[in-house]
Amino acid sequence: MKKTSQQKSWPLFAAIGAVCVIFIIAAFVMTMRQNRSEKQLTSSEPVSSSKKKASTIKIPPEINYLTPQCRQQITEIFDQEGISGSILAVKNSRIVYAHAQGFANAQKQTKNNVATLYQIGSVQKSITAYLLTKAQMAKQLSFSDKISQYFPDIPNGNNVTLREMIDMTSGYYFNDADTPQEVMSKKEYYQYYIDHLQVGPKRWNYQAVNYNLLVGVLEQATGQSYEQLVKKQLIEPLNLKCTGFVQNWNNTPNKATGYFHNRLNTDDLYADVAKQPKASIAREFGTGNMYSNIYDMYTLERAIIDGQLLPLDQVAMLHKTDPEVVKKKRQYAGGMYVYPNYYLSHGMVYGYDTTLILSKDGKNAVILMLNSYPKQYAPNFVTRIYDMIMQNNTTTRVEQKTQN
Repeated sequence: MKKTSQQKSWPLFAAIGAVCVIFIIAAFVMTMRQNRSEKQLTSSEPVSSSKKKASTIKIPPEINYLTPQCRQQITEIFDQEGISGSILAVKNSRIVYAHAQGFANAQKQTKNNVATLYQIGSVQKSITAYLLTKAQMAKQLSFSDKISQYFPDIPNGNNVTLREMIDMTSGYYFNDADTPQEVMSKKEYYQYYIDHLQVGPKRWNYQAVNYNLLVGVLEQATGQSYEQLVKKQLIEPLNLKCTGFVQNWNNTPNKATGYFHNRLNTDDLYADVAKQPKASIAREFGTGNMYSNIYDMYTLERAIIDGQLLPLDQVAMLHKTDPEVVKKKRQYAGGMYVYPNYYLSHGMVYGYDTTLILSKDGKNAVILMLNSYPKQYAPNFVTRIYDMIMQNNTTTRVEQKTQN
């Protein structure tokens, strides 16, 4: 029987189809391998491996657009203070300085680099304040709510608003001797804090317990955990690869170890490893149990204040202050210290010391993240560095130094 033209063409079509299928499968496999390789190079999270090989981290080069004189002044400050850590300076939205020095782990002789991870301590409060603002915008809570709406048995709860707690003017305080030394659930911590809470005059008093309890407010109002809120409203939208919670960072590569040295009265920055109790990590929710690096820290904090994540009127509301007070001295609002031309945030926890200064439009910044306490209060000399860099101490010529 004579074959039709369609029957003659069938083997050819089948062959072409088979080749296409093989090509598609091969392309898919290559893409998956490429994506996995990119993840291993860019992610700060540990990548699983059957052979348990150490994850590779892509370390950006150091950058220097500073004039020689400005760089020398910063070097002198660092030498005087005994600096071990990483610094990032941004001017007019351009990175003008990225540098690291000292050891991330002195025992292993692992050096700090510009992507090293550090605990951020109380800088986290600005994150908590942002999440509360988002919840208010979603009408899940109001800053004018009384704290008793969320914790009915809290002392003086009918007279204290969420806004007062955000700005540390609630009158609540907590004696250091009453700090819980056991690992508990958040619910147990809330009750412990309420049972041991002291009530004083309604004036500014820096007390972390305000933010511990505000986490409970957030979780009740949104129906989500604090960790879920951070992930969904900050880490994922901003693609933060080097930011997370300290509870999860034990196996995270490129993290720094915290050190004490000043309490031993020695110039050896790494004389005393800061051994952080598990209870310290567990009880600092909302106020000091996160980690990051200089690049993620800038991305995150700028996004909160420059209109990327919040409308500018909401940013102004969050950081609302008395202009007359700010002229004379700083004022705390929305988890940060407000100055006439910039915001400042500072956190210290078990050898880690983070200072962030950010102009009110987010275009200028200096971030210093340390893993050994400096000789003096870090914001004092970081402010000097910020002022120096902003006073035209930059050049168009860049020096780059690749880090191992």
